[in-house]
Amino acid sequence: MSVSNLDRQAGELGAALQARITELGDGITKAIRTNIHPYAAALTDKQLHRSIIDILQFILHGLKEDQDFDTRQATATGAQRAIAGIPLESVMEAYRVIFRSVWDAVIEESRARPRIGTEAVLRAIEKVWIAQHVFTDAMTEAYRQQRTRQQLQDENERAALVEALLLGPTEEYPSVWEICDLLHIPQRGWYRVVAVQLPSLGRTALPEIESKLSSLDITSAWRLTPELQLGIAVMRSRGRDKALVELINRVTTTRAGISPLYDDLTRTHQATRYARLALKARIDSAHAHVTEFNDTLLGRVAVSSPQTMRHLAQPLLSTFEDLAPEERRLLINTFRQWVFDGGSISVTAEHLFCHPNTVRHRLKRIEERTQRSLTRPDDLAELCLVFEIDQRLPEGTGPD
Repeated sequence: MSVSNLDRQAGELGAALQARITELGDGITKAIRTNIHPYAAALTDKQLHRSIIDILQFILHGLKEDQDFDTRQATATGAQRAIAGIPLESVMEAYRVIFRSVWDAVIEESRARPRIGTEAVLRAIEKVWIAQHVFTDAMTEAYRQQRTRQQLQDENERAALVEALLLGPTEEYPSVWEICDLLHIPQRGWYRVVAVQLPSLGRTALPEIESKLSSLDITSAWRLTPELQLGIAVMRSRGRDKALVELINRVTTTRAGISPLYDDLTRTHQATRYARLALKARIDSAHAHVTEFNDTLLGRVAVSSPQTMRHLAQPLLSTFEDLAPEERRLLINTFRQWVFDGGSISVTAEHLFCHPNTVRHRLKRIEERTQRSLTRPDDLAELCLVFEIDQRLPEGTGPD
C-alpha cells in the first residue's frame, strides 16, 4: 500500500476518534483523577478536562495527512504546570495515561474497520508516537524554563531578604521578625554574622555552606555582594559556636571576619558591621584566615567612628613610621601580648618565645618613641586604645 493510502487510512482512524473526543476526554479525566493525585489536585475538574481535550486535539491533528504540529499549546501547558507547582514526574505520568488511551482507542477503532490493514494501524500509532514525542519535548522544555525563572526569582527574593536582615530593614521589609519568618530563620537562639572575601567576582567563597552548617545543626542564610559573601548563622545553643568558627576556618581560602556572638536579632545590622571590620583587621599570622571581633568595650570604642578614631590615633602611630613594617608589628604585638598577660614580663616572654629582657627592651622602645609611660594609667590607657585602633582599623579601612 502506498504511503498516501496509509496516511489516508490513519486519518480515517483519527476522524473516528475525533467523533468520540468527549467520551475519550471523560474517561481519561476519571483515570487521572483516580490515579495521579499530585496532578489532579492542582486542577479543577473543568481545567483538567479542558487540558485533556486540548491534548487530544493535538494528537488527532497529527493523524491528518500533511499536517504540521503547533506546539504553542504544549509550551503553554508546560509553563502552567510549573507555575502550579506540579512535579514534572506527575505531569509526565498524566501524559502517558493520555497517549496510552489514544493508542488503545486506535486499536479499538481499527478492529471495527476490518478493511483498514495492519500497516495503516501501525502508521497511525507511529503518528501518535511522533505527536507524543513532539508534545512532551515542547512541554518539558517550557516547564524547565519556567522553573528556572521561578528559581532565579526565588533566589533574588531570598537575597533581598538576607540583605535587609544584614544591612538593615527596608520599606518593603521593615520588620526583622517578618524577614526571619520568610527566611525560615529561628527567632530565638545565638547568632553570628560572617563576612568572607570572594576569591573572584561572582564566585562563592564558601561552596555549599548552608548544607555544611546544617549538618552541624546550624541554620544559615547567605547572599553575595560584588566583593563579599555575607551570612547569618543561627545556633540553638552556645555550644555550636566553636563548630561554626572551625568550619569557616577549614573551608575558606580567603579572609573571613566573624561578628561577636549575640542573642538579639535586632542587633544583626551592628553585627554585620563588626564582621566586616573584623575582615579588614590586621592579622598577626600569615596562615590565619578567620578573624573574630572581640566584643570588648575597648574594641567597640576603637571602631565607633572609624575616620575620627584613625585621626586621633595617627600622632602616636606616626612615631613608628620610620621602622620597617615587620619591626613595627613586632613592637606593637609585644605590647598587646603584654597587656593580654596582665602586665607580666615573664608570661609574655614565654608566649613570645623570647627572653624577659627582650620584652623589657621592646616595651622601653615604645615608651621612648611615644613619650608615654607604661606605669601611668592615663598613658597606658591611651596606648591600649591607639593600638586597638591600629589593629581593628588599619589604614585603608573605609567607614562603615
